Amino acid sequence: MTDRKSETIDSKQVIRKRRSILNELLGACGDNVVFEGRLQCDYEYNIEVGEHFFTNFDPDIRLIQ
Repeated sequence: MTDRKSETIDSKQVIRKRRSILNELLGACGDNVVFEGRLQCDYEYNIEVGEHFFTNFDPDIRLIQ
């Protein structure tokens, strides 16, 4: 039981840390955002994602002008 509780605390800390990083990188970030794997992008401050956003492994987001 103690192990489960510590795992829950750790996972909540990981979620908060990831959320903090996304808020720093992206122009806007909604709640419940999931990026699987690493994120590759140019000009990440121009990228905005909304609520309940999910992308599969290793997305590559590029701005086309």
